[in-house]
Amino acid sequence: DGATISGVVDSIGQISGAAGNTALVTGTGSSWRNSFLYVGNVGAGASNRLVIAAGGGVFSANSCTIGSYCNSNSVLVTGAGSRLTNSQSLIVGYSGRGNELIISNGAVVTAGTTYVEQNNGLQNRVVVTGSGSVLTNKVDFYVGQMGSSNLLMVSDRGRLVNGTGYIGSQTMHRANAAVVSLATWSNRSDLHVGYNAAASQLLVTNAGQVIANNSFVGYGNYSSNNLVVVSDSVDFGPVAPPVPSLWTNRGELFLGY
Repeated sequence: DGATISGVVDSIGQISGAAGNTALVTGTGSSWRNSFLYVGNVGAGASNRLVIAAGGGVFSANSCTIGSYCNSNSVLVTGAGSRLTNSQSLIVGYSGRGNELIISNGAVVTAGTTYVEQNNGLQNRVVVTGSGSVLTNKVDFYVGQMGSSNLLMVSDRGRLVNGTGYIGSQTMHRANAAVVSLATWSNRSDLHVGYNAAASQLLVTNAGQVIANNSFVGYGNYSSNNLVVVSDSVDFGPVAPPVPSLWTNRGELFLGY
């Protein structure tokens, strides 16, 4: 408890063959401060890992990248008081596959903009789960900024907050998805399901809530076969009415734009 590490450009797993390395930041007051943080960098091997738990904190003045040109790296932020803070970008999979960020059990992550994949990454994911767990972005949030088959899951009273939200962005990239189940995704501005992208999907279920100013299901000439499904209420017992799943737009809803 209470230990501090400081650096400038820090990596867990750097260059080819650096696989299976783990850093643990745990306990109230324990912190790791840097300008740039990489969990798996420059073709490093798989399964490099950062765990922030029990009130520990990691603070990056610029950006945190989970899997830069490498695969299957992960960050777990778990427990009330645990924090991961990035002043600029949080990137989960930069030209990488199978990288993940999990925020659970009341942990808090903040960023300028979060990218669940950037630069042709595949099958990367972010999970926000558990009461009090939140991912807050000062600017925007992307699931599939330039790649395919990436996933956002917000569940069990977790929360995602951002400016504009994008599920699928850029031509020729497909099948990015978001699931909001008994949780909330709040867009201060607009929501795009397929922004010049195809086969993007949003599922709002089990009393999930998605909120935006305006929503666009398919935006641009290259958008096709994008889908939103809102289904299933939750019955919390005989003394309260069932709670429905909701997709709320303060302004307008466009199906194809």
